[in-house]
Amino acid sequence: MKINQENFREVLKGISLICGGGGGNPSEAEERMNEVLGEVEINDLDDFEDEDVLVSIFGVGGLKTKERNVKKTIQKGLDEFKQEFEIKPAGVIPVEVGAGSVSEALIAANALKLPLANADIVGMRCAPEIYLETITLADISRTPLIAVSPDREIVSIKQTKGYEELEEKLRSLSSNKIWYVMGYPIEKKE
Repeated sequence: MKINQENFREVLKGISLICGGGGGNPSEAEERMNEVLGEVEINDLDDFEDEDVLVSIFGVGGLKTKERNVKKTIQKGLDEFKQEFEIKPAGVIPVEVGAGSVSEALIAANALKLPLANADIVGMRCAPEIYLETITLADISRTPLIAVSPDREIVSIKQTKGYEELEEKLRSLSSNKIWYVMGYPIEKKE
């Protein structure tokens, strides 16, 4: 299956139904799809090898913050992430099924020319805090990661003591603007 600008509206309807309204503004997600050129392949998890690394890309920040240059900000973060951590992702996995999260993941998959995993980190729903992600139950690390602001400020987080510390760091960054996070490198078998 492939997602492109023509069929994204139908995908958006399904996402909005599943997530119950969380995970970002559907209208903004639809506008973002204008930044995706061509099609993005959607792969089931079984299509990846057990050792394949999937990364997640998502925004954190207040609802009143106006985004700017989403594609350029995500591209900058992806470039920094690959360079600093020397991780070669095999695919992109949305953090949650919300409209904003899926559109951000599609932009990243398109920029990296990688498939988007037909799965998510949270567990087929949306979650306002990272402790609600299913990877918390398995104690899977979310680091290393890079956070990038629309002004191209960059924060690298190589390791944390746990999800509480990471949540605190990300929330402190996003108090007055949206930051885009690239990371959560997870092997498919996890």
